Formats: sequence, C-alpha cells, structure tokens
Amino acid sequence: EIRYPRRRQALLKAWRATLDAPKRGPEA
Repeated sequence: EIRYPRRRQALLKAWRATLDAPKRGPEA
C-alpha cells in the first residue's frame, strides 16, 4: 500500500506539468 500526502500528489502533478510544458508549448 503506497500512501502519498496531498502535497506530494500536487508536487508530482506540477512536476509532470513542467515536463510536458515543452512538448505542448507555452501554458494556455
């Protein structure tokens, strides 16, 4: 069972967003 705090989840989402940003281009 893996437990991730909400902060960790938000951090992962933000980190992923930064990785995907270059592919999509400037943030809409």
